[in-house]
Amino acid sequence: MIVLSLFFLYNGVRNRVIALKIKGVVRKNWERVETSYTKVVHVNYQNTVYYISATYFDKIRSPKWIKVKEEEVCILKDYYMTIQILPVGKNYVVTAWLDDKGTILQWYFDITARNFIGEDQLPYFEDLYLDVTFDLKDRMIVLDENELKEAYEQKIITPEQFALVYQELDKIVENVRQYKEALIKVSDRWYHYFIEIFHKELEKAREEKEEEIHMIDSNGNLITKKNQVRKYIYPGLRVKIVLKKDQPTGILTEGTVMKILTHSPIHHQGIKVMLEDGRVGRVQEIIQ
Repeated sequence: MIVLSLFFLYNGVRNRVIALKIKGVVRKNWERVETSYTKVVHVNYQNTVYYISATYFDKIRSPKWIKVKEEEVCILKDYYMTIQILPVGKNYVVTAWLDDKGTILQWYFDITARNFIGEDQLPYFEDLYLDVTFDLKDRMIVLDENELKEAYEQKIITPEQFALVYQELDKIVENVRQYKEALIKVSDRWYHYFIEIFHKELEKAREEKEEEIHMIDSNGNLITKKNQVRKYIYPGLRVKIVLKKDQPTGILTEGTVMKILTHSPIHHQGIKVMLEDGRVGRVQEIIQ
C-alpha cells in the first residue's frame, strides 16, 4: 500500500452543507445495469483509512459511452469493472473504470466536501460538483464547472468550499501528471485482487445453479430452487413460508427461521421450518 502515499495528503476545509448530494459506493437502481456485484475493503496507511470498492458488471442492458475530445469511448459493458478509492477525512474520491481485460479507460475524480462512513459501515461522500477525468493518453476533462459556480452563487456552498475545489483540482492535476505510473499500478493491483474474488464467487454460483437444476428427489420430482434444498436453509435466515392453512390460497408468511424440520436434503414442496414466532410452514422464498 506504499503507492497510496503518492496521493496527495491535503486535508482542506470540510464544512458540511445539507444541500450537497451524498453519494455512496453502491449505485442503486441503475437502469442500464442488470446484474452487478460490489466488494469493499479498507486499509490503513499513515493515519488515513482508505476504502477500496470494486463493482463488477456481469450483465449490462445498455453500454455507456463517453466522448473524450473527438473520440467515442465505451466505459461500461458486460464484465467491465470500476474501482473506487475513498480516503476518509480527505477531499477527493478517485474511480478507475476498466474494461474486461483490466485496461484503464479513465480515472474519474470527484472533489468532495467530506468523505465519511455511514451507519451501514459503507463509505460515502458529499459531492462538491466539480469533477475531472484523465485517461492513459493524458487527456484531461474538467466537468460540471457551471454547476459549481451556480451552487456558489446560490450560496449552496461556502466561499471556503469554492476555494477548496480549485485547490484540490490543482493538486489532482499535479499529482496525476507526476505520479501517473503509480496510479496505473494502484489500479492494476486492485483490479487483479478483486477480479480473482469475483471470478471465484461467480463460478461457485454457476456450479450451485447447475447442481440445483439437475437434482431429482426420490419420487422423481425436479428440484430447481434453493427453497427446496435443505443446505440453503439455516437458523437466522429471513424467509417466506406457506402455512398449512394457507396452502389453498398461496398466502405467504414472512419470518426468521428458528429450526429446520425437514430431515431429507431436498423436498419439492419446500423445506419445512419453524419460525422464531413458532409458526410452521414450508419455505417458498428466501429473502436473505
